[in-house]
Amino acid sequence: MRYGDVAYVNFSGVKISNVCYQNVRNIVTRAVNEKQREYICLNDVANVITATKNEEMRAAINASLLSLADGTPLAWYARIVGCKEIERISGASLMKRLLVDMDGCKHYLLGDTENTINRVISEAGKLNSKIEISGYSPPFKEFDDDDNRQIIDNIRKAAPDIIWVCFGGQ
Repeated sequence: MRYGDVAYVNFSGVKISNVCYQNVRNIVTRAVNEKQREYICLNDVANVITATKNEEMRAAINASLLSLADGTPLAWYARIVGCKEIERISGASLMKRLLVDMDGCKHYLLGDTENTINRVISEAGKLNSKIEISGYSPPFKEFDDDDNRQIIDNIRKAAPDIIWVCFGGQ
């Protein structure tokens, strides 16, 4: 399923998907089952405003499989202009719900601190004993080409179905 297949609202050239969590789960499940290489953007108001002024960021958001409203004002705006399905979906809630709902799916955690990643791994096991965290790659830092190659090699070896990336949009 490509982005154009999902209804969206256009905010000054930036697409925000008109979806609820159930739709997101179904789309992600289908993408994983079909081994599609896609990505989802979780956007707060700051990211959307930045994207209205930054062509590269706007293009990245608009090319995503889904562009989710990770901000109540975005969901409110979308409802005002007629979107009936949209709901606010934060990155944390999306991750928690997909970890619970997607048995047999391998996850890879990219970015954040060692403490945060360890906490996520611990909580994931409590949420769903069938969840597999196939790898992780902290920390926050400036990466050089060798670091990037090592991360890519680690991800390939881990063969995850979903890679969770933690970094700000700006």
